[in-house]
Amino acid sequence: MTENLEKIRDILRSSITSVKNYYIGDPVLIPASYLPCITIDQVSTAVKTLDSARDIYTTNVQLSYIMDIRSDFNKRPDEVIGTTTLREVMEGRDASGDLKTNSIVYLLTKNWDLGSDWKINNEYNINYAEKARWEQLITREAILTFSIYKAQLRG
Repeated sequence: MTENLEKIRDILRSSITSVKNYYIGDPVLIPASYLPCITIDQVSTAVKTLDSARDIYTTNVQLSYIMDIRSDFNKRPDEVIGTTTLREVMEGRDASGDLKTNSIVYLLTKNWDLGSDWKINNEYNINYAEKARWEQLITREAILTFSIYKAQLRG
């Protein structure tokens, strides 16, 4: 499964230049100098009978864009710190309302076929949160959950 998470990381890394680090898994304690970063974590896997010969494997993935909120202090005094930055990176849209080609949602939707019969299920849930990573670091995070799946013949 790690290879699928690495493929997702590589897709994002090729188009999102503002990210300093990418992690497979969530290291929890992230130095401020490593932000913004993206973490990609396998949350769970479910196996279900598809038909008499195949099972479908569905893996839930959590992808987080994490930023140090201090980077947005005084940028937009009338907005909650970091909100615009998070939305732009995760699901930014151009003047015509289309997803920007360097937004995370666009990149995942465009690259839905991960190879080896694994596909990204193009149904996403985005949660925007504030977290205390450790005493001196408070982050804003956009947490995208989605699943990848594969139908596989029973052995």
